[in-house]
Amino acid sequence: MGSIYDAAANAMQHARIAVLWRKRDPDSDPGTLVYCASALIDCSINFRSLKAGLNESEERTFTAWLRPGSTAVDWDVPAIDPVIESELDPMPDQAIRPSDERPLLDEERWSEIESDLVDRLTRRERLVLHYNALFEIFSGVRETLAGFLDRTAEVALQEIEPELKQLKHVYELQLEQVREAHLNRRGAMLADEAGAAAPTSRLEIERMLRGRTEFSETENRITSLFTGLAGLVLQVPDAREQDGEAGIKDGPALDLREDLVRVEREASDALNALYTRYLEMVRSYDDFVIGIQPSNIRVVRRALVWVPVNDEGRGSE
Repeated sequence: MGSIYDAAANAMQHARIAVLWRKRDPDSDPGTLVYCASALIDCSINFRSLKAGLNESEERTFTAWLRPGSTAVDWDVPAIDPVIESELDPMPDQAIRPSDERPLLDEERWSEIESDLVDRLTRRERLVLHYNALFEIFSGVRETLAGFLDRTAEVALQEIEPELKQLKHVYELQLEQVREAHLNRRGAMLADEAGAAAPTSRLEIERMLRGRTEFSETENRITSLFTGLAGLVLQVPDAREQDGEAGIKDGPALDLREDLVRVEREASDALNALYTRYLEMVRSYDDFVIGIQPSNIRVVRRALVWVPVNDEGRGSE
């Protein structure tokens, strides 16, 4: 057993490649196990993007079985997964027999194995970020999509805040115009009733009270509607429409209600349109893919790792 390991160790020492033995499962029977050879390569992979302002390095460990002779290594099939350093020993378990198969382990062979891994990483490894081109915002390397959207939402809110304030001013002005128009119509009606000597004092008090309540409620709802988007209600229910128009028979009160309902509905529609555009800005993102070049891959460690596997032939004896 020692001769195989000694020969491998000499070759590995010349190539500056570590030789390690993976520990067996404590519950396994060492008499049914055999050591099989695998390659282990630790890499530092560097993802770079000037556009994203990114220079991110990641440490990765890859393993693959070493087949007899110069058979190509399949890096898609890991020999050890996951690799735990505490499970790797510098000496073999004498109760486990070595494999009869001897892979070719010279420096040229290891260079080929390493090149195969670098080619695979260059073709397949990608770092994917989220990117909002409208605001030129990139997600962080380990940032969740929810976190990225939250950051984008804050920027989008700052973008539309001036327009939000402008809409609030527009509909506050419309409310004031409705109030002035209502007062003018009421004044004209009072002048006509006074000319006809009609008793209008009680009716006028009721109209004034109703007008003040209607106007105040609408004004409060519109103010609330345009105060931030965090608690925005997309469709504002109109309580007046649910109550019906029972008891409102005179023209000025009906006119006031219709004007206030119109202004409130227009304000809600305008805010809904703004909010829809706001959501579109927030959700307008794509995947930004960053690949790697061979020069961005640095091999940190190469090792031959003997892995104990079940020897089916030995177990059947």
